[in-house]
Amino acid sequence: MSVRAPGKICGSLIPSSQSPAQGSLNQVLRREPANRRATVVGIFLRVARLVVRRPLIVIGFWVVLAAVLSVTFAPLAQVVRERHEEILPSDAPVMVAARQMTDSFHETKAENVALVVLTNEHGLTRADEDVYRTLVDRLRRDTRDVVMVQDFITTPPLQEVFASKDHKAWLVPVGIAGDNPSPKFNEAYARVANIVKQTLEQVPPGSALAAKIAGIPTTAVELADIGDRDLGLITAATVIMVLLILLLIYRNLVTMLLPVATIGISMVAAQQIISGLAGMGLGISQQTVVFMTAIMIGAGVDYAVFLISRYHEYLRRGLDSDQDLTRALTGIGKVIAASAATVAVTFLGMIFTRLELFSTIGPAMALSVSVAFLAAVTLLPATMVLAGRRGWIAPKKDLTSRLWRRSGIHIVRRPVAHLVASVVILIFLASCSSLMRSSYDD
Repeated sequence: MSVRAPGKICGSLIPSSQSPAQGSLNQVLRREPANRRATVVGIFLRVARLVVRRPLIVIGFWVVLAAVLSVTFAPLAQVVRERHEEILPSDAPVMVAARQMTDSFHETKAENVALVVLTNEHGLTRADEDVYRTLVDRLRRDTRDVVMVQDFITTPPLQEVFASKDHKAWLVPVGIAGDNPSPKFNEAYARVANIVKQTLEQVPPGSALAAKIAGIPTTAVELADIGDRDLGLITAATVIMVLLILLLIYRNLVTMLLPVATIGISMVAAQQIISGLAGMGLGISQQTVVFMTAIMIGAGVDYAVFLISRYHEYLRRGLDSDQDLTRALTGIGKVIAASAATVAVTFLGMIFTRLELFSTIGPAMALSVSVAFLAAVTLLPATMVLAGRRGWIAPKKDLTSRLWRRSGIHIVRRPVAHLVASVVILIFLASCSSLMRSSYDD
């Protein structure tokens, strides 16, 4: 048996059993992934050079973009209030039945009917009936905001339906003008609620008569109001926690504030872009704004930690700040891009759901993550260029490298034990889902 010596083609050794053409093809295939990686690296290298050379232009672009978008389009929260996204698909049986009932009986849309409830825990009196009459009369005179009033004053047989069996509550169904929600409806509802409030203010002192408004319109209005308050609370709590985390990691005020400033500007830009797209037909909902805030803060901090940590690694080697930032962005940019693309594509998958509550969130979230990514690889490094040249974001002493090194050594030495422990913990946490009892009741 003889062994043929390998041949040398184009400077590379290949087995003699291959033809020259096969050897060249294999070389091309081996080089192709490297070429693609070089292309990706080249893109971020050009971005890094632009950011380092023209940081003020990059920062100015983002600030002007956010300002122009804010002037051009209405605030996203306002657009959400003015748009109506059905909770269920329009072809759902209950939605079809509701439309048929409305058309057949020539009634106001069900979502526009509010219920004014007058209650007296001690029992409704003749004086309370006078208040009921006054309220009904005022509502009927408001032809601009009220399209329908049902009461037992003008229609006595309805008293059996609109009065509770214990004689402690009376109902007044009121049809409110405008589509729910819309600016016209919101204004009409506010004026109707004010009529109810003013009528009850004339009740003699000491009376136990009270009035509340219920029904689908009230649920929608209160949902929007509570959502606005929750959004402020969520934003404040998230920002405070993020600041604490960044402060613990970097122990530097400027390093802590740069990601927050970047997230703030990018969030304004993203919200206004989505507001403009909503005017062109993009579906949005109240949950869109809430999720946007959480996702953009989370993604923005994540990308910032990637970049700043790599930048600090190079700084600790004693190199120039601009060179370190260029190397950091060139190296970590593709990681940030892969992370952003994965999350964005995942959110886009939500467009296939039939519930508009979820399908409206997907595209907005994907766009938000994309804007957060662009800000992380342009706006954030531009601010880091200016701060880094002045030594404002120099790294502090690394306190955790020994911890992670020891952790890595233990995992490498005992991989099976760590794997088993991790799986056991995850199974325990996943089993908690069996205790969840989900429901969907507006």
